[in-house]
Amino acid sequence: MEQQPYNRRPPRPKLKMPLFGNMMGGGENNAPRRSERLGSSKWTPWIFLMALVVLGIDLYRDKTSARRTFTGATDILGMEWNGKVVKKYANVVTPEKIHYLIELKNSKGEKQKLDLMGETTNLWDYVSPNNTIVKSSGSLSVTVKSYSKKDTVLVMSFAK
Repeated sequence: MEQQPYNRRPPRPKLKMPLFGNMMGGGENNAPRRSERLGSSKWTPWIFLMALVVLGIDLYRDKTSARRTFTGATDILGMEWNGKVVKKYANVVTPEKIHYLIELKNSKGEKQKLDLMGETTNLWDYVSPNNTIVKSSGSLSVTVKSYSKKDTVLVMSFAK
């Protein structure tokens, strides 16, 4: 009968990463301590760091996003457009009340969000993403420049 020789060498200790330490709980006592206070955990700095990163991303995204939606003839009359259409979508509240929305990005990189509800010339139908729109301030005539079609000039009008 063969006898298996037992391992005389003691088990090796687990390797610890110098930066993260014993974060995964590979120590001798794996039972959670009840006396541990809030904020004294080894995960607390990582949670705080991740919260700062998420806050920074949110603040940066808020800074670059469109802050105001321009609606109606008075808002659009005072605006000057010279930029590309980034997005085009419709927000259907009810079948009678549909908001046609266009996002423009001008040469400075600023985004403008336009709501064309009540606009009767159907500018939203003539515009597609990556088209260039040019409009001067104080005028409702809009030039839509496209690569595949001839430039189209539309005069917007709004229903009362």
